[in-house]
Amino acid sequence: MKQEELNSKYRADRLSHDELLKLRQQVNNASDEQLAQGMAQVWDGNIDGSTVAPERVDIVKDRIDKTLRLQHQDKDGNAVNNGSLRTLKIYKWALRIAAVLVPLLVVNSVYLFSLYRSGSDNIVAFATSKGERASVVLPDGTKVSLNTNSRISYCPAEYNRKERTVSFTGEAYFIVAKNKSCPFVINNQNLRVKVLGTKFDLRTEQHSNISKLSLDEGSVDFTAVKTGKSEILFPGDIAKLDRSSGQITVSHSKSTVGMSSWMTKEMKFDNTDLSDVVGALEDCYDVRIIVSSTRQPDKFTGILPADNIAEVMKILQATYHAEIQWHGKQIEMVIK
Repeated sequence: MKQEELNSKYRADRLSHDELLKLRQQVNNASDEQLAQGMAQVWDGNIDGSTVAPERVDIVKDRIDKTLRLQHQDKDGNAVNNGSLRTLKIYKWALRIAAVLVPLLVVNSVYLFSLYRSGSDNIVAFATSKGERASVVLPDGTKVSLNTNSRISYCPAEYNRKERTVSFTGEAYFIVAKNKSCPFVINNQNLRVKVLGTKFDLRTEQHSNISKLSLDEGSVDFTAVKTGKSEILFPGDIAKLDRSSGQITVSHSKSTVGMSSWMTKEMKFDNTDLSDVVGALEDCYDVRIIVSSTRQPDKFTGILPADNIAEVMKILQATYHAEIQWHGKQIEMVIK
């Protein structure tokens, strides 16, 4: 199959696993000039960048220069600061197109793709910056949805042999392709996750002392690097790792929100205790909700938005005939 046909099927998201591998090999073997020419053929005549202001082009160029770069790294994805950097060549026509496209690539698209070289080893990395999200398909068919400020990388020479190993930081939802003979492994400075095929959300952000994994399907071996202790998780389990102590605590959620409410923008509950609803809201919105009631509140069934705390509290106020008081990031809910 010709590369033009593979490119067309890729843009339409209709590539099979074998076709994706073939396209990847063709791209890896192509020179920068060949890639640029191919991109021009696809984009010329389809996107009008003539109306883009020169100032906008300069802004986009500066952004690309800072993010799309090839830098030397070791196998663990750590940059080697030897001053040897190679910035990708940017053509004027590409900049005009980028100025049109960049605002459209913020959500649900691969925003940043970099190929890192360290000796004879290649490290492929995908990353998002603040306010950006991305969807990535790994060579084995595993799908990864990256939340803001997240990064995943792997070594193609080693991936999908004995193990499918990636390095990760940030937050992402993983749909791991099933392969019993080749485990999928996530390495992080503080934890290690090992699965065969499953769906889960992992949050391991550098600014937080707590890492969380919420499992939707399958099973997961969740290990603390500091202590070496492991927990086997099952659907509905939420594991929290205290990085300072290496302690893992596991709870079971009766809601279907998991930790992936940032993807669906809604939180679904079915006959759930109000205390569990409040806990999920506190995790989602980073707030503290204090409930006062003279009786045992009824259980909650329904859908709450995961991106509008004011709307959430209006729904709870009407449902429980409650009085709501706001004190910054602390909310008081008084059930009458």
